[in-house]
Amino acid sequence: MDLNIATRVRHALKQPRKVGTWEIQTHVLGNGAWAEVRLAINHENQHVAAVKIVPKDTCPASPGRQKTRGEIEVLSKLNHKNTVKLLEVIEDNDFVYI
Repeated sequence: MDLNIATRVRHALKQPRKVGTWEIQTHVLGNGAWAEVRLAINHENQHVAAVKIVPKDTCPASPGRQKTRGEIEVLSKLNHKNTVKLLEVIEDNDFVYI
């Protein structure tokens, strides 16, 4: 993972952050070239999930943005016990939360 991406996500999310009905935790589950994955808790229904956090400025209108859109499209169509289930996609000014 690009150190700048990791640094920006960690700096922005030093404390748990409320995004929609989800609270993004500080615990990092993993990371990759375009994003970081963190634990999230929905306090309305007690769901616990992994959320992929993609900084918007890491993939400006290029292959990264198309890859993110493609991933969202594919995940939204999948429904199988051995694949992750897309629950929600939320965007703010800085990040896309998948």
